[in-house]
Amino acid sequence: MGRFVKKCSFHLGPPGYFITSGDFVYQSFFYGTVTVPDKFKTDFASIPNLVPRWLFDPFRHARLSSLPHDFLCRFADNYEDRVKADHVFYEAMGDEGVKRWRQVTMFAAVRANTWRMKLVGKLK
Repeated sequence: MGRFVKKCSFHLGPPGYFITSGDFVYQSFFYGTVTVPDKFKTDFASIPNLVPRWLFDPFRHARLSSLPHDFLCRFADNYEDRVKADHVFYEAMGDEGVKRWRQVTMFAAVRANTWRMKLVGKLK
């Protein structure tokens, strides 16, 4: 298991986004330290509109876990980098206390999206 080393606060950014105030640090047991810098723009979790918000609300479920995932995805150059980001997300959700069924479902969703991106040629 990893741990949240340093948390940060957020303020409103462009519509649908928040901006970090201060650095955010997550220590992954498997992948090392992920530092999300001050002023990083995030939407916390990109959940399709057809999914009910009470089921996977990005402001209530896995909000902290979304930060290192968003950051790693933003700079992922290839499929392996995205896979790493997805696994850090899964690990962080466990550390954040996300219920197991929700953790597994959200991980499956990000893995399916990463796989889709590879199939359509958006990832090497």
